[in-house]
Formats: sequence, structure tokens, C-alpha cells
Amino acid sequence: MIPSLTTDGHLPLGRHRCDLTEFQQSFVADAAFKTSAVRQEIYDDLTQVVELFRSFANDLIEVVWIGGSFTSSKTDPGDIDCLFVLDQTVFNGLSKTQQAKLLKLKRKDYVREKFGLKVEPFILVREEFENPWEKDWVADKAVHYLAARGAWDDWWQRIRNNNGGLSSKPVRGYLEVTL
Repeated sequence: MIPSLTTDGHLPLGRHRCDLTEFQQSFVADAAFKTSAVRQEIYDDLTQVVELFRSFANDLIEVVWIGGSFTSSKTDPGDIDCLFVLDQTVFNGLSKTQQAKLLKLKRKDYVREKFGLKVEPFILVREEFENPWEKDWVADKAVHYLAARGAWDDWWQRIRNNNGGLSSKPVRGYLEVTL
């Protein structure tokens, strides 16, 4: 369930799990956004990007982390920021050419310029390992993936400050959307 926005217009701190229908109801169809000129269009763009990912393999996407202004009280955000967490086994089953085409999608403004969609997709391939710990620290095999996943988690919980920089500590939440 998606919690109510805080008084500053953001999700409460943390990662909140929901499905795509709940996401659409809360951030597109909700009465709070009835005057939005772009939310439905951006949501439709998101569904097109999901289908684009699925064109590589139907079960490629595990979840999508969504944050930024689309998950805030901003009536007309400029786009939607998403981290597509992909299944490593499925990703590795793609040809090198397919993998390269897929990874192009995460280039800055590529999806907007190539397809005209207001979606900023990022990609994280979930790495599979049984135990991330080795002795009293993170195993070498897990360091890169866990650092990237943790950085994304931290990133989605920050906001831009008045100087155009980012807050130095987590202050808002984001969504983990299942498809």
C-alpha cells in the first residue's frame, strides 16, 4: 500500500512496495492530480518503456523503483525517473547484441530522443549469489552489486535543495513497483 504524501509533498522515508495499478491510481488517477496536463501521458510513456523491456524477454523486469517528482505532489512533472531491476539469469540469456541494445536505454535522454517518451530509465541487473557475507565483511563477489543497489536506494531518498544540489541525507521515500 502506498502511504499518503507528507506535508512537504513527498512519500515518507523508505521504499514502499506496490503494484502498477496502485501506482497508477495514486499518482495519475487520484483527484489530487485531476488538473495535471501530463501525468497520464507520462504514465502511458512508462507503460511503453515497460513493453520495450519486455520485448527483449517477458520476464526480464523483476521490479521498478520509481522516485523523483512523479512520486511527489508536483502536478506536472517533466518526466518519470525509474530504475529497472532486471533478472540476471534472463539478462545473461540475451545475446550480446540484445544486451548492448538494452543497455542503451539507460543513456541520458536516449529514450526521450529516440522514442519521444518522457521516461528516464536506469538499469540495475540483480546479481545472484547465495550469501553476500564472507567472514565479517561483504564478499568480493558481492561488493559491486551491493554498492550499486545501496547507492540507488540512497539516491531515490534525496531531494534537490534550493542551490540545485542534493540533500546529503535521505529525506523522502520512493516506490518499488511490481509488474
